[in-house]
Amino acid sequence: MEKDQMNQDILESERQVLLWERKITLEREMQAALDPNVGQADAAAMKKEIHRMELRLEQLKRRQEQMIVEMERAIHKRDTIALKLEPKAKKTKQATNTANVKRQLQSLRNNLKLCTQANAEAEQKISERQQDLQELQQTIEAAVQD
Repeated sequence: MEKDQMNQDILESERQVLLWERKITLEREMQAALDPNVGQADAAAMKKEIHRMELRLEQLKRRQEQMIVEMERAIHKRDTIALKLEPKAKKTKQATNTANVKRQLQSLRNNLKLCTQANAEAEQKISERQQDLQELQQTIEAAVQD
């Protein structure tokens, strides 16, 4: 009888130990869920990766713009060479002058169009930068108030 009582006490003690272990693990999980520092490393790593991707995107956009400008220069150069190397025997002097004036006019129109586009892009970038600046100033003011 004493032996049965001891076995029951041992079983009851083991149950209590298991219950306490479950409570401890639940408490650890709860503390981890409530702790704001848990997962911050992953969020910081993701922010860094996003920043790197944004920088790469800007770099690719700049490279694309450079390539477009180079292509336009090559086209303009080709047109100029074509004008210079046209055989003069095919056209009269007046027809050649008219063709040259037309090509120059088209070239000037193209240049004006390119300058207008570049101006619009620059103004857009300036407005974006001003908006970013205003947002940064607002966040600074909010941080100072906090």
